Amino acid sequence: MELLEISAPTPDLVSEFAHVWRQSVVETHHFLTEKDIDHIAKFVSQAIVAVEHLVILKILTTKF
Repeated sequence: MELLEISAPTPDLVSEFAHVWRQSVVETHHFLTEKDIDHIAKFVSQAIVAVEHLVILKILTTKF
């Protein structure tokens, strides 16, 4: 595991976080329609970039 402090997320990182957000919402928020998710998704990247102190835990995996 690696703990990372992100001071300025790159566009690729923001995109990856937004993808994880969407997949998580699809799997857990069955009461939302696809249209609802699309609407909320418009704000996710902005919200990620606005986080003042972003800390992530990177889990390293090894495939055998």
